[in-house]
Amino acid sequence: MTARLRPDVITIDIHMPFMDGYETTRRIMEETPLPIVIVSADHHTENVAKSFRALEAGALAVFPKPGTGPATDFDSRAAELVEAVRLMAGVKVIRR
Repeated sequence: MTARLRPDVITIDIHMPFMDGYETTRRIMEETPLPIVIVSADHHTENVAKSFRALEAGALAVFPKPGTGPATDFDSRAAELVEAVRLMAGVKVIRR
C-alpha cells in the first residue's frame, strides 16, 4: 500500500499481528522509502537497544505512545508526537 498511496509519513508500532515494526520498516525502506516514525507502548527510555534497532531498520525517530509509562502528561506528549510527525513528513529519504 505504501507504493500505491505514497503517504508523507508513516507511524508504526513495534508490535503488529503479522510482521513486527522492525521488519515492516526495513521492507518499506527497501521498496518504497518513506519517513517512518515508530510509536510504541513498548518504548522505554532505559531500553535503548529497541530504539537503536528501530533506527537501524530505517525509522527516523522512536516515540512512546502518549499516556504510557510513568509520565501521565498526555497532552504535552501527544503534542510532541504530533509535531515530530509533522516535521518528519518533510524529510526526504532514499532507498537503502
